[in-house]
Amino acid sequence: RNGRCTRLEAIEIVREQGDCLPKDDIQQFCKFVSIDQDEFYVIIESFRNLDIWYRDGNKWKIRDFLLDDWDWL
Repeated sequence: RNGRCTRLEAIEIVREQGDCLPKDDIQQFCKFVSIDQDEFYVIIESFRNLDIWYRDGNKWKIRDFLLDDWDWL
């Protein structure tokens, strides 16, 4: 925030933005390095910080996330 908005305003921005996965950029990167997207996700999954993330059924969630009602994909 850096003093530019209140905490509540920042939380509302997160809620409005939703999931901002850069799908087109990931697709272009995979094409550039000659791998398919499934391989890309396997690789990046190995770098997930388990101090921050936890598994809830088949969904990954962030511990103590700001929004209790966040729609985890």
